[in-house]
Amino acid sequence: MGSYSMRRRGQELIGLPIVELEEGELVGKLVDINFSPEQKQLVGVIVENKRIWKQARLIPQEKLHILGKDIIIIENKRDLTQAEKSLESLNSGAKVMGKEVITEQGEVLGLVEDVLVDQGQNLVGYELTDGLIQDILAGRKIILFDEIELTYGRDIIIATKSE
Repeated sequence: MGSYSMRRRGQELIGLPIVELEEGELVGKLVDINFSPEQKQLVGVIVENKRIWKQARLIPQEKLHILGKDIIIIENKRDLTQAEKSLESLNSGAKVMGKEVITEQGEVLGLVEDVLVDQGQNLVGYELTDGLIQDILAGRKIILFDEIELTYGRDIIIATKSE
């Protein structure tokens, strides 16, 4: 099965239902992705179910059983932990999303629009945007971590080709 090479945009996962395998219970829906750009890792997903909890909760990456096409499966709902405010503020999305990516030669590649995750729940790259018109005409650019080395500056991300 070549499904492990399949990459998914973070936005495709937002809104998916999360089901617990043990009892087949719907525990909520995915509302955000928590990731570490420096470690190129998915930290976990934020799940919301307003009928049960006031605050969204974090499911750590190691507790995610499957990121399916239509549904996300966890082993059991005991794995749901309270989403810490400190962790949410740590959400690197804030540090990365919308930032400009440039090359060492000063060429602007685009703005980080989304994160790419593979079937093994690894962060594999970013999807960049050049603006709506350019996206429609040429499509969005994709940069993959195994091809490009990224340096995260305060205002800009610098991309260099991996050796």
